[in-house]
Amino acid sequence: MTTPRQTLTAAHRKAKLEADLEGKFYRMVKGILRGEIVKIAPTETGIPDRLVVLPGARFHLVELKTETGVVSPKQKFVHAKYARLGVHVWVLEGEQAMLDWVADRQRLNN
Repeated sequence: MTTPRQTLTAAHRKAKLEADLEGKFYRMVKGILRGEIVKIAPTETGIPDRLVVLPGARFHLVELKTETGVVSPKQKFVHAKYARLGVHVWVLEGEQAMLDWVADRQRLNN
């Protein structure tokens, strides 16, 4: 059985992983891709976390997850709704997926 202290510690570790991933993503988008990230306020559940704006009027909706993060049923519903409108939501699960996504955008930009 987990104690409240163990749960807090696990939650703290998860939050730190998410913050580290978020920071790396922000620095890579700003530095490598010369873009901007708009953190979308959580006004409705399921809405992607970020709007990434890149040179050339390219916009991407991005959901950033840790490797153990889970896309909720509501997020899946919203992503499918956007897909029907022709808008893709990128779900980047972990650091490697984030690195690959940035590398792909960099390659497409050159």
